[in-house]
Amino acid sequence: MRIAQLEHGTVPEVRLGDTFQLIRELMFDARLFDLPVVDPSGLLQGIISFEQIQGQKSGKLTPSTKVVLNPFYMEEEDSIGRLLEQMRIQNMGCMPICDSSSHYRYSLTAMDLLHWIEGESMLVQPGAVMTMRMASHEYSPAELARIAESNRALILNLRMHDDIDSPGMCLVHLKFNLLDLSHLLSDYERYGLEIVYVSHETRRDEWLRDRYSSLMRYLEI
Repeated sequence: MRIAQLEHGTVPEVRLGDTFQLIRELMFDARLFDLPVVDPSGLLQGIISFEQIQGQKSGKLTPSTKVVLNPFYMEEEDSIGRLLEQMRIQNMGCMPICDSSSHYRYSLTAMDLLHWIEGESMLVQPGAVMTMRMASHEYSPAELARIAESNRALILNLRMHDDIDSPGMCLVHLKFNLLDLSHLLSDYERYGLEIVYVSHETRRDEWLRDRYSSLMRYLEI
């Protein structure tokens, strides 16, 4: 997936000639510690950070100012994976996106990426989660999905990584569209899968919640 496919908010631009006081105010309003610096022709001059100007009581940002701007930027054709990597490496909360001629287009923030990750992983969708351990060579997303579908369940999100404590084994994290995994849990165990963690609501939990709601409604009468 390319950067161009990401949604983004509005990030204020710093202009040459802006006072350090104004730049700090822009950062405060945007809740960002990094902002892009753009010249009148639209070319990116770099990224200015709060750390560089926090001690500046007065003055303006000019080419002669002794403030070293981070020149790093990315293009819309770059991948989101590389964007995540570079924001971590560069320790940036705001990444300028430019065209091939270094003309500034917009900026992506860590919050923009969190919104994308949230949507991709379906973390906000209601549902129960389960973690299982299995031999790495036995890992089969299709088989896990088949067992889920046989229980009228849908896997909303699936992640797998090696189990550092058990060579040759992996941990699989799944999120389902069900709140109660009682039957599905039994089915996975029947296929010899080791369940190491489950977070779900049983039917008894739902019954107790319904009874509690009924009691609260009765007390309000």
